[in-house]
Amino acid sequence: MIGSLLNLARQDYKKIVTAGGFQVTAVLSSPDNSISLAVTGLGTGTWMAFENLNTGKTVNSTSNSFDIPVDSLIAANYPYLLDGRPNLLKHNITVTDGAGMAGTFEIIEQHPNATLGAIVCILGRK
Repeated sequence: MIGSLLNLARQDYKKIVTAGGFQVTAVLSSPDNSISLAVTGLGTGTWMAFENLNTGKTVNSTSNSFDIPVDSLIAANYPYLLDGRPNLLKHNITVTDGAGMAGTFEIIEQHPNATLGAIVCILGRK
């Protein structure tokens, strides 16, 4: 049995990342690109610069992630399970950034969130 507050939190999360005004639509593809699915979720991209204190040079880094509600994968019968556990590693995702440029990334890390029913995917450049 799911508690009423947890159920409301799941509904709120899904609404925020799929239709709350912050959503991003991306194309998720299987590792061999044989299956594709348009998914709506929360996409983030950040750029960071650090000064290397030993050399005085700047080191640049980016970090990109995309949260995918599991319900959307289930509804589309997208193959996201491996041996009964969520596994989107090596799947591809194409996301359009704020400048209108599409980028294709590989999912290099995943963090399933069973509390909210989502998979937080860490993206690596392809």
